[in-house]
Amino acid sequence: MPPFSPECVLVGSGQPMQFIYPYYNATIKLTKQLDGSQGKTIFELAHQDPSTVVYWHLNNDYVDETSDVHQMELSPNRGKHRVTVVDDEGNSLGLEFGVE
Repeated sequence: MPPFSPECVLVGSGQPMQFIYPYYNATIKLTKQLDGSQGKTIFELAHQDPSTVVYWHLNNDYVDETSDVHQMELSPNRGKHRVTVVDDEGNSLGLEFGVE
């Protein structure tokens, strides 16, 4: 087999996961629901081993865990935030974003 293309290798070698949505420093606009409550957005993560357990934190507060499909529905308030994920091997990844 030919070697992998350089574009296919994750930058930062050794990181087994990467955020799909949102991107780093994104500004998210949450809509109001019909009942007047604040809408939610879905954060999505790709992991080399999808079956691994990933623990999600928003602003250092534990939210929940995922396995297989790494998607988390969150509804943060306006302002700057940080979501951090930690897998069951201890690998962690953080993402800063803003909400309008």
